[in-house]
Amino acid sequence: MKDSINKQYTQKQLLLSQWIRELGFGNTLEKNFPPYFLDIYIEELGIGIEVDSNYHISKKRDAVRDAYLKNNFKVTVIRVNEKEIKPKNKVKLLGDLREMVEKWAE
Repeated sequence: MKDSINKQYTQKQLLLSQWIRELGFGNTLEKNFPPYFLDIYIEELGIGIEVDSNYHISKKRDAVRDAYLKNNFKVTVIRVNEKEIKPKNKVKLLGDLREMVEKWAE
């Protein structure tokens, strides 16, 4: 079973998902919102997180996709560069996420 998970998800996705759970938010990896998938989805917050790789360069396509998810599924997408998902950045990443959530809750 472990091999199939490692082939399906990147280590960065798994690590970020674990950190989000430590904040107290359940999440789903590779949530389907046809015709798209979100890397991580936090249902209780309506937030999707995309882990962008170093080769990720299409900001225009991202904007179209993010607008589609917002308009059709009420999902707000947050983008995180995979280079930032490191243990030394954990506190900052989770602090940024918590801050965004608190602003949306107001």
